[in-house]
Amino acid sequence: MDIKNMQVSQMPTVGLIYLTNAADATSDGLEASLEYYFNENWSTEIGVAWNKTRFDHFIDGNNDYSGNRNPFAPEMNGHLSLRYEDVGGWSVAASLVGSSAVYLDAANKYQQKGYEVVNVSASYPLTDKASLSAYVNNLQDRQFDAVGYQNGYVTVYSPPREYGVKFTLEL
Repeated sequence: MDIKNMQVSQMPTVGLIYLTNAADATSDGLEASLEYYFNENWSTEIGVAWNKTRFDHFIDGNNDYSGNRNPFAPEMNGHLSLRYEDVGGWSVAASLVGSSAVYLDAANKYQQKGYEVVNVSASYPLTDKASLSAYVNNLQDRQFDAVGYQNGYVTVYSPPREYGVKFTLEL
């Protein structure tokens, strides 16, 4: 995709955000997913996305960002999931989710490092219209903070391990 007049958010200091015109950019990408059922109980799903977006021509004041990567866009991300579902309706699943590093500014100076986390869940039907489920996201409690957000002034902390229970009722 050839992009003309691309707009990019700039954050030179805390509280100051403005849009600039990055002039021209080129974006190439590919996304694929596959779901496979081993049998009536077991299944797996894999998804992967590749995105290469670069500024062809981007001058903002005295700064030339031509050739830099688009902020907030990982080049690679994906997931791999394995799921078991019993004929009685209960299920368990585990997923590996990951992303490559992303830049937080047009200068490509600050970034959030790449990460991979494991999420697990289980669900049990209570009735035809009610179920109880439990989950743990970021099982290993990995940190992948966005260090340097707003041009180096702010760190956005990655979500820690999260666990919970959910009751669902269909009306």
